[in-house]
Order: sequence, then structure tokens, then C-alpha cells
Amino acid sequence: MISLDVAKELKEAGLAWEPKLHDIFAIPFSGLEDRRFVFADLTVDVTPLAGLATITFGGSAEWSLDYIFRSDAVWLPSDSQLVELLDDRFQCLDNTESGYRCSATVGADTFEFEEDNPSDAYGRALARLLSLDEGDLGD
Repeated sequence: MISLDVAKELKEAGLAWEPKLHDIFAIPFSGLEDRRFVFADLTVDVTPLAGLATITFGGSAEWSLDYIFRSDAVWLPSDSQLVELLDDRFQCLDNTESGYRCSATVGADTFEFEEDNPSDAYGRALARLLSLDEGDLGD
């Protein structure tokens, strides 16, 4: 799974996210940063509240967390979502002695990103593409 740090980097780079069923996200508030949440049927939903998009939590009476603003959540895209967003710019993912290397191309340039896990390698490559202003790579 992608690390929260890389996911935050993607968010800051401008990755668009329209929450969908089974998407995973984090809430980077004190005490919740290590928890992962999943959009599931009738449990977590995006609804408007006072004109702002909120993520509401239903069916969890034991929680005091009723909702958060969607803008406060950090999407943790899966490997398949990251590869889909990289699209034809994705070249390959290789094992290395210390982890994984993701190669992506922009025009004639090839970029390589080495990380401990494949998700972070994909994420760093996508963040680089976003920083190059490659257009709308989000949902």
C-alpha cells in the first residue's frame, strides 16, 4: 500500500480524486494518521454539508467522528489505480537490491523512481508527472 507521505505528495501535486466504492483513504489528524478507511456500501459516503463536500460515517455509533471535510482526507490509491493514472507513460516496474524501480516517460525523457515498495515507486513517478504539468491525471 502507498505510504501516507507519498499520498500527501500526490495530493499536494494536484492529483484529482473523486471518491469511489472501495477507495482507501487516510485522515491525517493526530491519533488517526495510522488508520485506513475504505469507502464501502452505506458506511462512508460523500455528502454536502453547509455547501461543502464532507465524508460522512454512518453505522458506527461507537465513533464520535461523524464526518470530515473531503479536502482533509488523503486518497491512498492502489497499485492498479496508480498504473492507470500513469497510463502510457508507465514503462516498467523492476525489482532492485533495495526495493522497486518504476520507470516512466514524458516525451523522449525517461524518469526512474526507486522506493522500498512498488506503490511508493508508482506514486513518486506520478507525482513527478504531475509536477511537470502533464494535464489532468485524476479521476
